[in-house]
Amino acid sequence: MPILAIYGQELSGVTPMWIGLAIGAYGLTHEHFFKYQWVGFQIVMDVEE
Repeated sequence: MPILAIYGQELSGVTPMWIGLAIGAYGLTHEHFFKYQWVGFQIVMDVEE
């Protein structure tokens, strides 16, 4: 995530706190979708049958 930290510094009105919150939110959502992707895929496949 160094790209987001570098790019965030160039934006006006963005503080390190907001950059940290954005990286944290990205990490949590990424972990959630990675952890539950197979469950969601199985649910979708069951619906299509």
